[in-house]
Amino acid sequence: NKIICQSDDMMNDLVENFKIKNNKLIKINNPVDFNFIEEKLENATKPESYREGYKNVVAIGNLSSRKGFDNLLKVFVKLKQHKVLLHILGDGRDREMLNQMKLNLGLENVIFHGVQKNPYPFLKFADLFVLSSRYEGFPNVLLEAGACGTYALANNCKGGIHEIIQPKINGEISDIENHEAFAAKIVEILKQNHDSEAIKNSIQSRFSKEMILEKYFEVFESIVSHR
Repeated sequence: NKIICQSDDMMNDLVENFKIKNNKLIKINNPVDFNFIEEKLENATKPESYREGYKNVVAIGNLSSRKGFDNLLKVFVKLKQHKVLLHILGDGRDREMLNQMKLNLGLENVIFHGVQKNPYPFLKFADLFVLSSRYEGFPNVLLEAGACGTYALANNCKGGIHEIIQPKINGEISDIENHEAFAAKIVEILKQNHDSEAIKNSIQSRFSKEMILEKYFEVFESIVSHR
């Protein structure tokens, strides 16, 4: 009866490439569960790998081409002279290749942590979250970073990025293929102070579980009432 899409980009994709009629499509973004995250952050302490005197940047995702970590490593080549650490959480088929790339580029400022049962302390205590993806569906991790009160810098890719990022409030968007400019943007952001409550409110006011569930109920009710 209806097809629910997570982002405008997904809707456009279905219309343009799959010739699905517009009136069959409904957009409902993914939700973020603030209660769950708050529970996971109870008594949370700063990860041991977050060094004092350094800025800590975190990136999370499957280690595959889609997530663009190869570009992120090239960006961090430009940051060798800065006291900035990159913490990458996740695992995947490109793990060996990325580790080799780290060695080849001499990146002592990059740490691979593998999959973490509870990634939220990494987000909460980070100075910046970076999304380096080449494309997304609708990146939940960007919502989760915001729910932890952490400012984000996202690659300008397809997949709802522009629907999540409110520039200068909860994050910014830049083109990661331009490694120099992306690195400069990281340095610029790390010099600023960001209001973690404003970041949380930006996400909660648009993507809370309660709001998104309400939209699903409305869709179900409209389908039932039209039968």
